[in-house]
Amino acid sequence: MTRVSIRLDGTPAPSPGLLARVPRRVRLSRQAVEALADRTGTPLPWSASATAEPSRTERSLGPQVPTPRGGDAATSDPDPQPDAATSDPDPQPGDGTDPEAELREARLLTADGQPHPEVAGALAVFGAPEALVDVDLSVRRNQAASGFAQVRSWQRLRAGRVTTMATAGGAVELGWFDDDLWQVDLARTVTVTRPRTTARAPEQVLDLPHELLLGSGEALRLHRGDVLAELVARHAGSVFADDGDLPLGLAGTDEQVRLLNTSALGRLRTVVSGLGPTGARKVGWVSWLLFPDGWRALTPYSSGGVARVRIHPVEPLRLGVDVAALVTGVRA
Repeated sequence: MTRVSIRLDGTPAPSPGLLARVPRRVRLSRQAVEALADRTGTPLPWSASATAEPSRTERSLGPQVPTPRGGDAATSDPDPQPDAATSDPDPQPGDGTDPEAELREARLLTADGQPHPEVAGALAVFGAPEALVDVDLSVRRNQAASGFAQVRSWQRLRAGRVTTMATAGGAVELGWFDDDLWQVDLARTVTVTRPRTTARAPEQVLDLPHELLLGSGEALRLHRGDVLAELVARHAGSVFADDGDLPLGLAGTDEQVRLLNTSALGRLRTVVSGLGPTGARKVGWVSWLLFPDGWRALTPYSSGGVARVRIHPVEPLRLGVDVAALVTGVRA
């Protein structure tokens, strides 16, 4: 298979050799990354003057369960920019290190101070991608001042190459590699140490109406026991566990929706976007929840005209499979 790298101006760049295909990762201060971006004209997913603000994922780390969304949706926007909720910045300013000295020490500049061709090629992919993937991950951490740790990773695909920028609020990790290693990199992002807890996880597999999933979270957040009771009574006959044929009933449904909303230890939201052949922007989502026994995916579907969600266990490598399917969808 022949691959062609594209510069920011749209012209073909020299094909990378074997050494250039080795996956690369380098940790840099935000200022150093911004200096590289300035020299190559690469747009960054954060504002150079921005300060850290809680993301939608952070703010939802209470009892409320996030909306599960999947598939793709087309809009008339011809520019495939990332969703605002996942492109809010949080890499923090560096420690005062001179950006150029830092870049030279990392051997990312040539002798005349220009970005190394390999680095320039990686940033060209980031600046003019065919598909954009933004990962927003939050996990409870009692030792953190905010009560949770957050990782954001912005990943861009073009012509078989992937360039990533990731941060946990301090340094930025810049990486680039062939797309056949993308699944491993995504799995690395969501491989986390689960917080110690005595909380009990919900059933391994739950299938329930979308209205109940969202409404129960809001009712618990607002301490509206009456609303929760009404929702449970309305949907108790249509909630199933472990792919069983018998509904859980009132008591079982009440127990499981409470566990869903109170025992989550972390959340993952991955947004995939790109341009279809008509020039319309398409977007797809992957939503996961972290429980004491591991990750669960929230997979939406429709049955008999009713929106439903299947919540089921997944391993980190599964994220690459889901992202690949969405990348194909947004480019179709």
